Amino acid sequence: MAQSADKNIFETISRLGAKSDDNDEEKAVKHLLPLNIIGISIFFAVLMGPLHIYFREPFAGFLYIGNGLFALINFWIYVSVHKNYRIFAVILGGFGFLTILVGTIILGGVINSGGVILWGLLISMMALIGLGTKRALYVFITYMAETAPAVLATDE
Repeated sequence: MAQSADKNIFETISRLGAKSDDNDEEKAVKHLLPLNIIGISIFFAVLMGPLHIYFREPFAGFLYIGNGLFALINFWIYVSVHKNYRIFAVILGGFGFLTILVGTIILGGVINSGGVILWGLLISMMALIGLGTKRALYVFITYMAETAPAVLATDE
């Protein structure tokens, strides 16, 4: 019974944002997206943020809590207001890159941050899955452009 309820919840969440006139590939991407966004957002807001606060990095902690909450709010706006997948993905990726860059600088550079900049590769991979190869190339170029100031901000 509980297993059936869990399955129904995940199926309901995974259908959010998919339209009946979408082709099969778009539906598959839009079914994966909500579960990934919710999972990653909860990871940042509940685990990463409080861990940074606990280890006396409050700015980084609140940055990651804010990133997780922003992703959930952006997802809610996508589902309930505009339902434009591309706008949702660009806003989420752009804010994610900005959060990673600021987090890397706040924590003292690439090495001292423990490689936080590598989370940007996750955004690039999600773009490859969700936006296709042509648009994912632009996302990866943006990631590489973000990496340069992060490396230059490193004191070592």
